[in-house]
Amino acid sequence: TSESFQLSWSAERDFDSFLVQYNRPGLQDMRNLTVDGNRRSTTITGLRPTAKYTLHLYGISNGERTKPLTTAVTTKADRDKVKPSKVIKLENLSVSNITADSFQLSWGSEKDFDSFIIQYGVRGSGDMQNLTVT
Repeated sequence: TSESFQLSWSAERDFDSFLVQYNRPGLQDMRNLTVDGNRRSTTITGLRPTAKYTLHLYGISNGERTKPLTTAVTTKADRDKVKPSKVIKLENLSVSNITADSFQLSWGSEKDFDSFIIQYGVRGSGDMQNLTVT
């Protein structure tokens, strides 16, 4: 989300706990989150929208910690601050002149376009074709 993300991992052995350290690059404020050793995921909250975070995951066993697994994550944009784009509607789609190996499509739109892409295929085959109409 814009203010959180879920971190998941796997481990080949048991640990007493895990330590997740995270911060935004360039900032000294490293945050620590301890996760119980029987869990393999956690949700990190209280983050800033569209911010990049560096994460380090350590396994802790008998007071010793492993070398870190490191990754980077960027939170999503805050939806309240992003203007939605206007949806242009197509109108009056019709199919005519149907034969064994062809058909005719026609439609209208509320705006002029340079081209349209028609995507088609045989239902259930998963094989889709694109046809550009200019």
